[in-house]
Amino acid sequence: MLKIKVTRELVAKKAGVSPSTVSRALSGHPGIPESTAAKIRKISEELGYIPSALGKSYFQKKSFRLGCVIPYKYDNRVRTVPSDYFSKFLYGLMLFAQDKNYSVTVIPDNGLSSKELALKVLSNNVDGLIFLGIRNGDNRFEKLYVEKIPFIFVHHYEPGKPYPYVDTDAEAGMREAMEYIKKQGLSNCMLAGGGESFRNAIDRTFIYKKLIKEFNLHDSGIINGDFSIKSGFFAAKKIAEDSLPEVIFCANDRVACGLIQGLHSLKIRIPQDVKVIGFDDMNVANIISPKLTTIENPFFECGKKAGELILSCILGKKQNSIILPSKLVIRESA
Repeated sequence: MLKIKVTRELVAKKAGVSPSTVSRALSGHPGIPESTAAKIRKISEELGYIPSALGKSYFQKKSFRLGCVIPYKYDNRVRTVPSDYFSKFLYGLMLFAQDKNYSVTVIPDNGLSSKELALKVLSNNVDGLIFLGIRNGDNRFEKLYVEKIPFIFVHHYEPGKPYPYVDTDAEAGMREAMEYIKKQGLSNCMLAGGGESFRNAIDRTFIYKKLIKEFNLHDSGIINGDFSIKSGFFAAKKIAEDSLPEVIFCANDRVACGLIQGLHSLKIRIPQDVKVIGFDDMNVANIISPKLTTIENPFFECGKKAGELILSCILGKKQNSIILPSKLVIRESA
C-alpha cells in the first residue's frame, strides 16, 4: 500500500487555513495567533508533516545559515596554520546556531573580493558573514557595509568605523599578570610581540607599555614577530644575546611556545632563569614543558557571542559590539 505524502496543503485543509498560514505558523511568524499556531502544530504532528527546509528558506528569503569566513591559503610557500582557536570558536558558534535552528557554513577565504563575499549573502547561500583572522589594511568591508550585507568581526575592529565586532579585553588578564609578577618581587620585563599585521597584536603591545609604566616596572625592550612559533624561536636567540630579563610576556601562546623551545636549545631554564607568560590559553599551553602560564582568551564564548551578534545584524536589530574579559591562568612557566 502506497503511503500518501503529507503536504502543506493537506495540513491547511484540515486546519481550515491557507497553505501560507501553515508555513508562517510553523516558522514562528509573530503575525499568527498562538491559538492558531498551536492548532496547526498539533495537526502537523498528527499527520506526520515535515516542513521543507528549502520551502522555508524560499518563503522567508533566508538560508538559515551563518557564514564563517576563515583565511585559507595552501601552497608551497605559505600555508594557513590550523589552530584550536578556530575549532573552539566554531564549536561555540555551532552550539548557538543549533539552538536557533541555524547551521554554520565555513567559507574558505583565499582572497575573496567584496563582490564575491556579498554574493554569498545576496544569493541566499548564507544570511550573514562572520570574519576571523582579519589582517590590518583589509579594504573589502566598506562595500559590504554600503550594500547592507550583515557582517561582523571577531578579534578585530576598524577604528572609527561602525562595523560590529566581538573581541576580548586583553587588558584585564594582562593587568592580573603584572600584579602577579609584582607580588613575586620581579620588575625586569620584556615583550615578544606579534608585530603590526593584526589589531590584537598592536593592542597587546600598547597595553604592555601602558601597564609597565603604571606598575613602575623596568622595560627591557620589545622584540617584534608575527604571532608565529618561528618568531618566538628567533626571539629567544636575540634575548639571549643580552642580559636576560626576569619575565618575558608573549603576544600569544604560539610565540611563547617558540620562545620556550628556543630558550631550551640555549640551555636557559624556565622558570628558574626567566619566566614566560603567553596569551590565549590554547591547548598547547597544557602540553609544552613547562606548562605555560598564560592569559585566557575565551574562544568558545566568543563563538556563542558572535552568533548572537550576527543574528542581531541579520534581523535588523541594534548591534552593540561585545567585549569579553580575559584572565590569568597560572601554571609552571611563571
